[in-house]
Amino acid sequence: MLDVTQGMEFRPGTNLSGDLACADWRFLLPRFDLRDVLILGTPPASSLQVLARFARKLIIASNDVQRLRSSPAVGYAAGVPNARIVAAKAYSHLPLPSQSMDLIWVTAGPDSPPLDLPLLSCELERLLHPEGAVYFESQGWIKSLQASRLLRRFRSPWFGPPQIYCLTPHRGEMRTAVPFGDKAIAHYFFGNVLFGLSAKTRSLSRIGDLFVRLGLWRFLAWRRGVVVRLSSPEASCPVPRSLVSLARSAGYDLSPYRLGFSARGRYNANKVIFYLFGSSDTEPEVVVKMTRSPEFNPRLEHESRVLSLLRDRALAEPGTFPEQLFFGHQAGRAALALRGVGGRPFRTVTRATADCPFAQKAIDWITTLGARSADTKTATPSEVATVLAKLFERFSAIYSLSDSEAIFLQQQIRRLAAARGAFPVVCQHGDPGTWNLLVGPAGQVIFLDWEAGESQGMPLWDLFYFVKSFATWMQRRKGVRGVEESFARNFLRPSPASELLSAATGRYCQRIRLETSLVEPLFYTCWMHRALKEATRLSTDLLPQGEYMRLLRLCIQRRDALRATLPVLGDSRPASQRDFARGASSTPFTGDASADRPRPIPS
Repeated sequence: MLDVTQGMEFRPGTNLSGDLACADWRFLLPRFDLRDVLILGTPPASSLQVLARFARKLIIASNDVQRLRSSPAVGYAAGVPNARIVAAKAYSHLPLPSQSMDLIWVTAGPDSPPLDLPLLSCELERLLHPEGAVYFESQGWIKSLQASRLLRRFRSPWFGPPQIYCLTPHRGEMRTAVPFGDKAIAHYFFGNVLFGLSAKTRSLSRIGDLFVRLGLWRFLAWRRGVVVRLSSPEASCPVPRSLVSLARSAGYDLSPYRLGFSARGRYNANKVIFYLFGSSDTEPEVVVKMTRSPEFNPRLEHESRVLSLLRDRALAEPGTFPEQLFFGHQAGRAALALRGVGGRPFRTVTRATADCPFAQKAIDWITTLGARSADTKTATPSEVATVLAKLFERFSAIYSLSDSEAIFLQQQIRRLAAARGAFPVVCQHGDPGTWNLLVGPAGQVIFLDWEAGESQGMPLWDLFYFVKSFATWMQRRKGVRGVEESFARNFLRPSPASELLSAATGRYCQRIRLETSLVEPLFYTCWMHRALKEATRLSTDLLPQGEYMRLLRLCIQRRDALRATLPVLGDSRPASQRDFARGASSTPFTGDASADRPRPIPS
């Protein structure tokens, strides 16, 4: 029960942004297992830190000794045993052995070699290992012209065709890469990958898509990334050779595909994603998720197991969750390949109102998953309370609670322990926020990203989390952004969102035969659980400002208002004296959506 949660380490700051979410262009290279890396020019310290972690040897070459000595990157390199500094008199004649480099990175710093430097391509060809690659970027028109001159020199029998990507954002760490000139992939990315939270980001995505449709794509390609390999039969394949090899061992051939790439997550635990398109496809046929670092492999390994469980036990309808193609490890990192799911982001199609049909479909799907997977033999209420009490101990060790807050949460857990009758544990998605949902071509809601799934999880937690995230989106569309203000508008006063949650909670309890006296304890422990997970993304001094800690405190402080707008939270009557919140059904689930409709039974 809650095996994934219990196995997690909730240590503040262990999943902060910026540490490993750097130099993600390395996943565009043919090989992920870098050995010897040559860096021409002074690199950013953050990128150097990542490369030093995964490469066997780093060599930084620069012809500006003064800049080299004052650079933070070189200061970092001085303490790294696998890094070496080379003062280069000429970039076209470096004191390094031939065919020794797996990667040659031409940086964009002031001391990097000009991309149109004569004889540079000859020196790169001499140094490059037969399976290695050159990577460089250009920003702006002048750099692009210089890059074009270098690429013309690369057009020789020694080099394969260059792979040119349009990168976003225009500055900073690369987050997406789209093949230059591929309008279909660009259109897909603007509509599905780059569509963001803020109104500004969404507007920019729409403008970008308009430019693509009008054939003005090249004017958006301000920043470009280029990968060049030595000539070989595989040099024209944009899919990294490491991925092709992994897929081939599982019986799949990825070599014919076009490639779009996303590394949008700012946290170390966020995955990089390869979108693979067929020769004329406008949507990806295969999607491959990969960890940035091996310590996060268990998340993808777990997602693979949960997806297999959903399929093997028919817990959800096919087409409403990703279909797993293969799973494996490459260069120590886990990779999960899924069949591409056609659809549009939930946020782009929802009405953002309580009567949105897609929101109701998502609620029905969560309810059906609970009904199909409900298991009353795994744990008694007392055993459930014991697990939650252990989570509370970890929670209270991280967050500073007032005496009244601690007592209240302990009382909620004791209410679970004192419950009579069976307690249904359910298969739980674990992160059903609106950002993890698509709406498919047939109007079905598709739930993505199952790495936080629990095969034996808590009932109602998925429902609470989805409705909260959807209601937050409703308020965001109205311009309300504050956590407390948004929640107050939705649930601390009568509102369409509070009515939606009340009705959905009643149906859920009815379907899985859950005592409504347990709704309130599950409600508060849900936000305790979310705050625990959020702690890894917060430094210690920012813990009190965490979204879910603030939300939990607000709920405890305003619990009387919550009970007034969500009456099911205050229903402590036993099953024999209540009506399962608007009626109960004695009919077991048969797969018919009509079973969701409450049917009163005699008391």
